[in-house]
Order: sequence, then C-alpha cells, then structure tokens
Amino acid sequence: MISNFLRCLGIHGRLPIFVLFCFLSAPIGTEASKQPVNVGIYDIEPLCETGGANEGSGLFVEILNHVAFKEQWDLQFVSGTLENGLENLVQGKIDLLVAADYSKNNEQGLDFTRETVISTWGQIYGPGNTGIGSLLDLSGSTVGVVRDDPYNQGLRELLKRFNITCTYVEFNHSRRVFEAIEKGHVDMGVVDRLFGAQHQGEYSVRKTPIVLTPVELRFAVPKGKNQNLTEALDYHLKKLKDDPNSVYYHLVNQILGLSGNSGASRWLMWGIGIALLISLLAGGISLFLKQQVKTKTALLIRKNEALDTEVRMRNEARKALLQSETRYRSLVENTLDGYFVFEHPSGETLFLNGRICELLGYLPGEAYQKSLWDFMLPEDQKILKRNFEAQFRKKPFDRVPYTCTAVRKDGSTFHAETSTSVIKEQGKTVIQGTLRDITELDRIKQHLQHAEKMEAVGTLAGGIAHDFNNLLMGVLGNASLVLMDLDPDNPHCERLKHIEEYVESGSKLTRQLLSFARGGKYEVKQLKLNEVVEKTSHMFGRTKKEIQIHTSYAKEEETINADQGQIEQVLLNMYMNAWHAMPTGGDLYIKTENVTVDEDHIRAHQGKQGRYLRISITDTGIGMDEKTQKRIFEPFFTTKEMGRGSGLGLASAYGIIKNHGGFIDV
Repeated sequence: MISNFLRCLGIHGRLPIFVLFCFLSAPIGTEASKQPVNVGIYDIEPLCETGGANEGSGLFVEILNHVAFKEQWDLQFVSGTLENGLENLVQGKIDLLVAADYSKNNEQGLDFTRETVISTWGQIYGPGNTGIGSLLDLSGSTVGVVRDDPYNQGLRELLKRFNITCTYVEFNHSRRVFEAIEKGHVDMGVVDRLFGAQHQGEYSVRKTPIVLTPVELRFAVPKGKNQNLTEALDYHLKKLKDDPNSVYYHLVNQILGLSGNSGASRWLMWGIGIALLISLLAGGISLFLKQQVKTKTALLIRKNEALDTEVRMRNEARKALLQSETRYRSLVENTLDGYFVFEHPSGETLFLNGRICELLGYLPGEAYQKSLWDFMLPEDQKILKRNFEAQFRKKPFDRVPYTCTAVRKDGSTFHAETSTSVIKEQGKTVIQGTLRDITELDRIKQHLQHAEKMEAVGTLAGGIAHDFNNLLMGVLGNASLVLMDLDPDNPHCERLKHIEEYVESGSKLTRQLLSFARGGKYEVKQLKLNEVVEKTSHMFGRTKKEIQIHTSYAKEEETINADQGQIEQVLLNMYMNAWHAMPTGGDLYIKTENVTVDEDHIRAHQGKQGRYLRISITDTGIGMDEKTQKRIFEPFFTTKEMGRGSGLGLASAYGIIKNHGGFIDV
C-alpha cells in the first residue's frame, strides 16, 4: 500500500529508512480517546459534496478532516440539504455545519468561526449565444437555481426590488443547472462562481457579466454551544492561512484551476507533505516547488483583488442604475400629462402611466389589452398614421402638437392634444409621446373670446346710444318748440305729443344700451341680497299667479356694494324671460348662497378670487338650443316675435353684473 501511495506521488526508488520510519510511527491514537463530532454537510460543489454513509468531500470536508486528525475528533457526517442542516443545528442533532453563510442576520441564531474559509459569489450563466448584459435582460426569463445555494433567495430579492419578473426552476445540484441551460429547459441559471470556473468547459454555457450576493462561508455551531469546536477550527485555520504551502492553499488552488490535481484526499495531502519533506532534503527541488507556490499564491491574490474590484464596480453600477430607474419612474408616473409607448405599426400597448389610464377611464391591467387605435376616432387615426410613417422614414412632417378626439372606455370622448416621436427601443420601433386633456382649455378660450366679443359690442353699442340719444334730443326739442306755438285745439298738437312719447321710448332704449355698455352704478350702497330677491320675487309672483315661485336663501347672508335699482332690473329681466319660456305656467326656483370662487373659475371669467354671493335662477320652461344659448347676451338678439322684444334685457343684465364685479352665465 505504501509503495502504491508513493508511486501516486511520482516518487521512485528506495526511501531513506528514517523517513519511512517517521511515516509509520506517526501518532495514531486510540478510538476510545477520540471526541465524537456530528457534522452536517450538503451539496455545494466544489466546497462540499455528500457521498455514501459517513462520507463527504470538497474544501470544507478536507479542512475538517485535517483539523480532526490534529484534534483527535471522530467525525460523523450527516448528509442532507442546507435547510435540513440549519434545522438540525438549531435542534442540537448535529454539532457542526459546514459552508454556512455568515451574516448579521444569521449570527443571531448561530455562532460562527472567526475565520472565513472562503469568500465567493453567484454567477449567472446562459447558453452559448446569450446576449445578456444586465439585470434588466432577465425580465420574463426562466432561471435555474440550486435549492441550497445562498444565491437562490438573494437573486429573488434583488429582482423583486427592480420589479423584474422571472420564473424560477429549482435543482438539487449545480450540474443540473448547467444541463438545463444546455438543453434549453431554462433561459439562464445561477451557480457558485467556483463551480462555474471548474466546469464551464464541460457544457455549452457562457458566463454573463452579472454577479450576485457575495458571501462569506464559515463553520457554524448552535448558539452558545460547542465553543471548543470553533476555537480549535479558528486556531488551525489561521495556521493554515499563514502557511502558503499548507493544505488550505493547495485545495483553494485546485478549486480555482491553479493546480492540475483536483481530486486529492486528506491522505494524499499528507503524502504530498512527505514528498515535500523529501524534496526539501534534496535541496533544489524544494526551492522550485516553493517558488511555484509563491507564484501561484500571488496570482490567486491578484485574481481575488481583481474580482473584488469588479464586484465593487458592479455594486456601484447597480446602485446608480437603481437610482436612475427610480428617478425616471417617479418622473413618468407623477407627470400631469399622460405618457405612452406603443409598438409601430401594430399599435400594441407597451407602457401607459397612471395619468393616461385615468384620462381614458381604464384600470392599468385593462388598458394593456387595448391598442393605440382603440383610443381615438377613425378620422384621427389616418392623420396620426401619416405622421408616424413620415417620422419612421425621416421625411418632413408637422412637428407641432396634434389635436385629436380621444375615446374613453365608456365610449365618451374628450378633446386632447398629443405630441409623439418614433424611436428604436430594444430592437423594436416604438411610438412614444404625451397626451393632455384640453377640454377645459378650450372652454376657457371660448369664454375669453365671448368676453372680448361682448366688450367690443358694448363699446359699439355705447357709441351708437350716445349719437342716437343726441338725435332724439334734437327731435324732442324741435317738437316741443312747435308745440308751444300751436293752439291746443290744433289737430297737429296730438301728433306732436305722439312724437314726444316716441322719443321718450327711444330714450329708454338708449339708457338700456348704455346700461349694457358701461352699466352705470348711480346709487351704490350696502345691500342684503336676500331682501332684494324676496321683494322682487314677491312683486313678480302677485302679477304672474300661474308661476309657482320657490326660494332658498343663504343662512348667513353677507352684504354687497351695489345699486339696488340696477340689481332689481336684472332680477326682473330674468323673471320675465322665465315667464316667456313658461306660457302655460310652471315653476321658478330662486336660490342665494355664499361661495368661494377658485382659480379655475377666475381663469375662465377674468375676475378676482374670493368670497361671492351667488343667485341661481332656474325655470321649468321650454329651454333653448346651444346656438341660442351662445348669443343670449348680445344686444338686439331676441327669439321673440317682431315688436315683442328689443333684445336688450339680458344684454343690459350682462353689463350691470360685469360692472358690479360679478359673473353671469347660463
């Protein structure tokens, strides 16, 4: 057996007697004096592998065998999963667990050796033609993971923070992960970087730039127990790490591919030690081997430093990417405009922010089932398709925001403004842009145009009223002079008096025109509007008994500064219009209330924000069409028959209310 063992080492010829004697006389001890130690092991190749009954291999097992030989421990290996090992350790069924992930969280329930056996991390592999460059490329993929790897849960938590959805398939060994990638059962997989470095060449897989969850792997014991085991392990681990020629570095070199002998057992390590001793006695061979170990150790240190630098850079890049994504997501989700991304030319929905879903009346999940063309009318689709095609072919097109009619989920529409661009994104041609509801903006523009129109009409009416009033005064003066020179019995006297009456009627019309144009306030004083409404409605009700009047007054009435006669004229004009709309009778509702006018209302009516008194007058009459409604405040506009109305009633009401700093609308 000894000769076979030495032949394995490549040593031929006879050994010096004293060397052989030293080997045969090494202390063996007795079984009775050994301390029994139950050790939990699980598969995490090449750090630990389970075998048959009471068997194991890998870095942790070989180091533990080395220490057990020194400390006279009788090791009993208990195979299982990592989860089983942790449960058995906490329940005291085993004394020691190998390859335990050291962290602040785990330290609360376990005690660890101070010395770290090895630091490692997870590595993502894909098929030979993989184009994976970042975590974002994992979205929608099927990922193979090893059930007992510490990177399994770490990957899930990391992707969850990035809102990346994957399908996970668990295997009991890293080899199964590589086989699943090679056969196309999964899109990619995660294995320990040490396993990947050793076995990548055996499979049609390729390493990606993505690394995961750096961990420190140590020996662990139950909390507050077996301190003698951790102290002994720390003592021997430190000695092994301090000696570049130790079995520790030999095993690590094998794992990292820096040694050609990857299957050495504990007894082979001892044989190598004896061979090194013989080589040391020989002189030159020992120096050569020592130089080799130093060179490879230095290479290992440089590789570890490079890997540490790479991990740090990737962590910084990951953090910067997360911050950038968070800022972008916050900007898109909190903008006041709707933001969309559709595929070109199909119109398939790729992204909609919360605002556009709200505008269109969809829940986010529902909206993604629709296409771009479901959100607009057919006539708008033609123009947009023409613009998209021009952008896609880089031809001249109209770059100003385009107005269209958008269609909500319930079939209702609204006037919208959209700005779009056609770009390339992840190999697809997409349409991105914004959508804004401009219905309120259009309404404000119409109000402003109407106000400008009424102001222009008022200026014109005021000028006409002045000139017409001067003509009437001339007619009245001449008629009065002629009347003074005639005998009362003269038949022309009656005609001249009729002329004076007609002039007086014309003067009333000019006063109404001037009231519209400048709304003259002649006796401004503090009024209680409830009293004015009650007085005018009571007076109107006595004459028009076929009208049922219903009133509702503000409880805490505020006073206003106004001309009472002007306000009464406005109210009576309203009552008369309501009466004309209800020739066979009906109901008239009058309501006063205190209100606060906000900024949106002010933008539409050009007034001041603050507290107002509002009078609402509603009747149950025949109503009016939209065309009539837009013109009711214009001077001389009337729907009554010729001779039954001057068309100045509501025009003068408009002028009086505007001149009192108020608003009037229908």
